[in-house]
Amino acid sequence: MKRKKLLPIQSQEALATIGQNIKEARLKRRISTVLMAQKTGITRITIGKIEKGNPNVSIGAYALVIFVLGLTDKLKNLFDPFQDKEGINLDRQRYPKRIRYKKNEGCLF
Repeated sequence: MKRKKLLPIQSQEALATIGQNIKEARLKRRISTVLMAQKTGITRITIGKIEKGNPNVSIGAYALVIFVLGLTDKLKNLFDPFQDKEGINLDRQRYPKRIRYKKNEGCLF
């Protein structure tokens, strides 16, 4: 029996939203699924899976579709470390409160 990987609900919802946004962007540009499939080299079935937010589709396929839509800059900024508030706060907590130098180590002359 094949074991299914369970994705958290928040992740499922995020993928569904990404898929809907991709579909909306495609429709606004008047690109058919047939044309999208030709431009990306991905089957129409996979394009449909992407637009439904299927988690089994590779991130490379998502990236190809996003490239054809001209939205690659959005993909580059998806996980910008400077926008990661939680990561920044955790990093700050690890900073030492005081920095102590050993004798003659902090002296520049």
